[in-house]
Amino acid sequence: MPKISKNIKKLRAERNLTQDALAEKVHVTRQAISNWENDKTKPDIEALENLAEVFGVDIEEIIYGEKKEVIISQEKTTEKNRIKIILAIVGSLLVASGLALVFFGFWQNLSVSMQTVFSVVPIISGQAFAVYVFLKKKSNVLWRECASLGWIVGIVSTIALIDNI
Repeated sequence: MPKISKNIKKLRAERNLTQDALAEKVHVTRQAISNWENDKTKPDIEALENLAEVFGVDIEEIIYGEKKEVIISQEKTTEKNRIKIILAIVGSLLVASGLALVFFGFWQNLSVSMQTVFSVVPIISGQAFAVYVFLKKKSNVLWRECASLGWIVGIVSTIALIDNI
């Protein structure tokens, strides 16, 4: 990890400032600048803010030597997008299968055991989504929609099953 002392010295040299000139701009003594550059002491947060302002950089650059890139959040966003797509597909398939079974007459061609499975599975999956959303406190609309779709398909299928019996 780069040292703050080296970074201060490098930034000062790049701007052709003497220790005296930098000390005057940061409102500290020349000895304080010398101590920072020789790694005897470290600047406090106020001094870091003043140094960042004088050098025209972020505090991160003084501490780390360069501005850190935020790559982690992009990876998380990509993973969240994949989950959204998968859940949207699953929800769409549940709705499509429920609609196909009920409205296109396939329902009557299925055995009672298959009708029972197609009635119970969406309700159970909808309940599982609802419990997960509740426990994880998901405020994401997609999670709530998936739970709702599972319940709706299950209820419609159950009503069709009861009507058929």
